[in-house]
Amino acid sequence: MDKKERYYLNIKQTKAYFENRKNKLFNCLCMYEENNDTAFKNIHSLSLELEGKGERLPFLKDMIEFDIILDTLEFLYNEFLTMDNNQEVVRREIFKCMSLLDKMIIKLPDYMECG
Repeated sequence: MDKKERYYLNIKQTKAYFENRKNKLFNCLCMYEENNDTAFKNIHSLSLELEGKGERLPFLKDMIEFDIILDTLEFLYNEFLTMDNNQEVVRREIFKCMSLLDKMIIKLPDYMECG
């Protein structure tokens, strides 16, 4: 990306959004571990939200972390639907997504004009 673009959300708001998504991911994990049969709705909602954010902030599609998160959420959605008690796998993948969100937060200044 040669030129930084201006976006409606500033960098502080965008960071807060991704921090909030990390919290939502953790809540999804708790629901899965409690065998909450509506947990799949939350993981699906999160996936849709992030896809929508990718449309509003096109530079996200340039971040490999974003693509990995979307793919992982698709996998997790299937795991949440079946509730096969793969807690170790689900836990690992959710924490991986949370770590990737942290990396995206660090990279935001490179992709957004601060202000």
